[in-house]
Amino acid sequence: MNYLNSADGNTTNCTYSARISLLPHRSIAMKEANNDLAQAYEYQGFWFLKQALRGLIWAQDHFKPHPAATLVASYPKTGTTWLKALAFSIATRNRFDLSSNPLETSISHQCIPFLELEIPRSPSHKDPTDTFVSWWHFARKRAPEDVEFVPIEEGFQQFAEGYSLYGPYWEHILGYWRASLDRPDQILFLKYEDLVLNTSFYVKKLADFIGSPFSIEEERDGVVERIIDLCSFKHMSGLEVNKSGEHSNGLDHVTLPNSMYFRKAEVGDWKNHLPAKMKEQMDQIMELKLRDSGLALGSTSNP
Repeated sequence: MNYLNSADGNTTNCTYSARISLLPHRSIAMKEANNDLAQAYEYQGFWFLKQALRGLIWAQDHFKPHPAATLVASYPKTGTTWLKALAFSIATRNRFDLSSNPLETSISHQCIPFLELEIPRSPSHKDPTDTFVSWWHFARKRAPEDVEFVPIEEGFQQFAEGYSLYGPYWEHILGYWRASLDRPDQILFLKYEDLVLNTSFYVKKLADFIGSPFSIEEERDGVVERIIDLCSFKHMSGLEVNKSGEHSNGLDHVTLPNSMYFRKAEVGDWKNHLPAKMKEQMDQIMELKLRDSGLALGSTSNP
C-alpha cells in the first residue's frame, strides 16, 4: 500500500482522505454507521480511524525528528497518559519546579502532543485483556450518541481476531519489541505492569534513557519520589484540570473531557468485565503470537 506515501509536501488533507477512501475498511466495536468514528481503515497491516491516518501518513512523509528527540510510542490505553507525564516531568525538572510543573494545570497530552493527531521512543505494553477493557470504556465515552456499540463480548472477539485500532495488538508490540532488541540504545521497551510494580526503578531507567539521569543529590533529596507522586493516578486524577478541564486531540477539532483519560489504572481490571474464559483465550492467542520472540506477558521485572 505504498502508493499512499506522497513525497509532495503540498499534499492536502483532502488528497489524503481521497486516497484513504480506497483502503479496505470496516467497523470496529461499533455497529455500521455513517460516521468516521465507526470506520477503521487498514494501512500497512494496521487499523486506523481516518482522522488519525491522515496525520500518520503526513508524518511519514514530512516528519524529521531531531537526533536527540524522545518519542513516546504506546498502544492506546496502555498507560500513555502516565508515561507521558513521567517523561515530561523527568525531562523538564530543571526547567520547572515540581511544585509548579505544567502538569498541575495541563493534561500530559497537551505537554506531549500526539504526533499523528497534532500535525505541525519509548514504547509501552500492557496486558492485552486489560488493554481491551480500558479501550472499550474510553471509546464508549468519546463516541457520538448516534453510534451504537456491539456487545462487549463481540468487541472482545474482534480484538482477539486482530481488528482493533492501531492493531493487531500483538503486531504493534512485537514491532517495537524486536526493534528494541536490535537498537537497545535507541528504543526502551516498557511494560505497564513493570512500571506499576517497580515504579522508582523504571523512572530512573527512563531518565537514563532520555539522557537526563538523576544525580546522587537528587536521589538523596527525594526528587524521584516527588516525580512519582506528581504523576501518580491519585494526584493527576484529583487535579481540577483533569476533573473538569477539556482539550482538543486534533481529530477534526474534537474536544474531549480530560476526565475520560482517568478511569482506574488497575492491573487485572478485566475481571470486573469479562469472564475468565475470555482471558484464557487471549492469553493463548498471545502465547502463540509471541512464541520465540523472547517477549512474555505480564511483569517480568527483576531490578
